Amino acid sequence: MEFVNLTPFPGLHQEHARSYKVTAGAEMQAGSLTLGWKITAVNATALDEIVLAEPKERGVRRDGLWKETCFEAFLPHAGSDAYLEFNGAASGDWNCYSFRTYREGMNPVPVNGASPPRILSMTRSAKEIELRYSLPMAVVKQGFFSLGLGSIDFDAIGLTLVLNCRSATTYWALSHDGVKPDFHLRSSHTYDSFRN
Repeated sequence: MEFVNLTPFPGLHQEHARSYKVTAGAEMQAGSLTLGWKITAVNATALDEIVLAEPKERGVRRDGLWKETCFEAFLPHAGSDAYLEFNGAASGDWNCYSFRTYREGMNPVPVNGASPPRILSMTRSAKEIELRYSLPMAVVKQGFFSLGLGSIDFDAIGLTLVLNCRSATTYWALSHDGVKPDFHLRSSHTYDSFRN
């Protein structure tokens, strides 16, 4: 998996953001998309500032994950304005939404018997947290099909992170083109190194 740098939204808690380096990557596996994020802090104190949900034995589908530390991926359909949004928490709680176009027509992606997204691993050292999620392609397929799209054609991904710390919340993405943090902008859905 090739990890690339995410950048914090400029001008918002920049002094705080300098305490962290965030990278993310993705890789297509048999039947699933593996998504990974690494948060590296300048020291153990900065790492302890991060607010993470406690791991559960089994995560559940839940709304509002973006209000806490949230690991996110956006899958834009190559032949339309539609896209999918995945949200994952360190607890294993998750959600996946479909959109017909920019921030419009939002609906939960039906799972219909498919295995739900799940945490593959989460490791923590003195200065680093690394988390990997599995997003089953069956869920991606049902998301695009629920929009009336006959293919699961996406050739890039947006990788993002809401980093909630005790003193500030920062928003990390491949790029930021909006006047405020906005992970839905297609211009930042540019990660294309996920195919084997």
